[in-house]
Amino acid sequence: MVDTILPGILKRFSVSNSETDIRIAVGNERELEAQLFNRQIDLVLMEGLLENESLVKVPVSSEPMSVLAAPSHPLASVASITVPEMMEYPLLLREPGSLIRQLIDSAFLFYSVTASPVWTSTSSHALLTGAEKGFGITILPKILAKDSIRLGRLVELPVEAFNLSCTSHVMFLQDKYQTFAFQSLVNVILFSE
Repeated sequence: MVDTILPGILKRFSVSNSETDIRIAVGNERELEAQLFNRQIDLVLMEGLLENESLVKVPVSSEPMSVLAAPSHPLASVASITVPEMMEYPLLLREPGSLIRQLIDSAFLFYSVTASPVWTSTSSHALLTGAEKGFGITILPKILAKDSIRLGRLVELPVEAFNLSCTSHVMFLQDKYQTFAFQSLVNVILFSE
């Protein structure tokens, strides 16, 4: 989110709200949730969803997930692979507890397999770089890999019946006092391209 849609959102917001001071906090789900409930931040924009009934949760976008590897990977030239075949190769995945990782682990349960990654990271960028360098397969929202795919540094692996998507949400406390600037920012987020 920080690398993909947030810069455009902030640029559009600042056009009509140039005097509004904006601070960005990047963190994992638990950190952001704690900051939200401690009223240190006004809203959270993230991939996935915080499961708390005290929050207003509005879906913003849904991005397909891609199974990615370097063009030199043994599976890169295969017409179609299965999840069990994919699991025979090193995996580079987000850290346990992250919403993307929970999505992937839940999908693996359907195939009765468990992920045992050789590399875990809180940084999607680090995982993309690791996959580009041939360290293994990563599974991330396709939008994060679009440049690497376009430049030929990564390829999408055709995994049978493994269609995941990650929905991004804007979330804030139900009792949040909504200033004009806050409402304006939420509208820019919801109606951004």
